[in-house]
Amino acid sequence: MAELWHVTMVTHNSRYSERMKKYRVKASPAFWLEPEDEVKLCGIIGDIVEKYHMKFHQFNICGDHAHILMEVEDGKLEDTVKTLKSLSALGYKRSLGIAAKSAFHLWAQKFNKQLVDSPEYLKSLIQYISSNRLKHGMQENANLETAIGRLLYKFPEK
Repeated sequence: MAELWHVTMVTHNSRYSERMKKYRVKASPAFWLEPEDEVKLCGIIGDIVEKYHMKFHQFNICGDHAHILMEVEDGKLEDTVKTLKSLSALGYKRSLGIAAKSAFHLWAQKFNKQLVDSPEYLKSLIQYISSNRLKHGMQENANLETAIGRLLYKFPEK
């Protein structure tokens, strides 16, 4: 049985966690995606979504984080997000021309998740994700909107 999840992934060092405080981890500068990088990364994510038959019903990316409304088979969320994060980081690293053996971190280790458990939450979540760039004072980007449209699930025509 499939479930709908709101997943938030943050870029490396863009958040300082309790675990980092506890172990006195010194954070390096946060990874920030410029508008053209967001478009490039959406293309990479779109290829992954297509190859692995992932179902994204809403998506937005905002410099240091991404929101996804995804449909996942019960019990498969962690593996699906792990695949998405690792392959998107690898593809983005390659697109930057960084050597294969060089260290590169795009995403933070963990991700946030919230099960969509009501029609009301689903409705508000779709609005929240679609307007997230505006919430953060970011400009609209037509190229990004096109790239996002490409990775969203298309329901079969009857």
